[in-house]
Amino acid sequence: MPLMPRLNHCFVSLTAVLAFSSFAHGQTVIELTDTSQSPNPCIFTTNAGGVTADPTTGHLKATGTFGQNCQTAPQPVPAINPGPANWVLPGDWAIGTSAQVQWAAANSDLCVYDGSEIPAGQQGSWPWPTSGVACNSTSSCAAQHNLTLTPAVAGTYKFKLTCTYNGNAQTANVSEIAATVSAAPTGCVAPAGWTRVTEGTVRYQSGTGPSVVSPTTKWEHVFGRNGNQGGTLLPWPHRLGIVAGVQFGGRQYVSLEFTPTLPGNFALEGSPTAFQDWGGGGQGMSMTISTLCGDFGTSSTSAAIPPTCFRSGMGGTGKLFYSVNGANACNLTIGQKYYLNMIYAALPTTAQTPSECAAGSGACRMQYQAQCFNTGVPCPDPPQ
Repeated sequence: MPLMPRLNHCFVSLTAVLAFSSFAHGQTVIELTDTSQSPNPCIFTTNAGGVTADPTTGHLKATGTFGQNCQTAPQPVPAINPGPANWVLPGDWAIGTSAQVQWAAANSDLCVYDGSEIPAGQQGSWPWPTSGVACNSTSSCAAQHNLTLTPAVAGTYKFKLTCTYNGNAQTANVSEIAATVSAAPTGCVAPAGWTRVTEGTVRYQSGTGPSVVSPTTKWEHVFGRNGNQGGTLLPWPHRLGIVAGVQFGGRQYVSLEFTPTLPGNFALEGSPTAFQDWGGGGQGMSMTISTLCGDFGTSSTSAAIPPTCFRSGMGGTGKLFYSVNGANACNLTIGQKYYLNMIYAALPTTAQTPSECAAGSGACRMQYQAQCFNTGVPCPDPPQ
């Protein structure tokens, strides 16, 4: 049988001195030591043809018989199960929508991501890089790896995993799948059972202060008016200093659309003097800033929420700081549409998360004040 020893695994000792550029004719005894199998050399005896060299590949060739200490059993063949090839990804996958996947590789001591692809601009914590090592030992490769894939950019995603054992590329196992992610859904992505409040009572200055029944889908509907007085509704970031809140509760939420138009450092701050009633229990309202309406995850569970742009259980005096093209960890981009999402529940919110507004729908009245903390850059106009 032909013999082509892999020199990265074998130490070859010939009883006759051979140069790679020459041939060894006549019966030859070769001692092969495979460090992955045994410290004792395997004795291989060639036939009368001896050892030849392939002028194209440079490989040494021989036909003969394996003898003492030779282990002829094949090396384990890597097996990826589960892996990308048998993942069930969403048929209509949109950005901001999560998919739960798993992978594990038996009989493998190295798996790599090489050959995977993601669209340009993918942000957030993406758990499947385009190259690099996924695992590097039999135990770490065999363990089940659970991942959450939440794309933030539309385009084609390719997930490829290649696993080997003992560096043997001939028995490598490849598992891969590609999927196309579409643009953000036109609707909201809140968990099942939670309803968006699109019109309601907006109350100003205190829990018993002036109020107005208004749409509640844009920033200006809540923070852009001068109390219950008439006048022009001003878009983000106006009107600074206004203390305002939408009355809602139970399994409801509010999402206010806004688009940053200037740089600066901003915050939403609870008003300790306003009526901070959330019906008792828990920590009251939670907030996120996301490119998706009704996104009540965190930065680690939703790629649509920029880093730290969330606050779970703000209570009566909590703050959510953010910048626009600035230095805060929660940093937004000028011209990008965002949603300020508000809910009486802990983050990340699921269909099973209880409401912390025990008083029911329309009864909780936590209020917040839009603020500006610019240094060296003028803040927008104060309330008028």
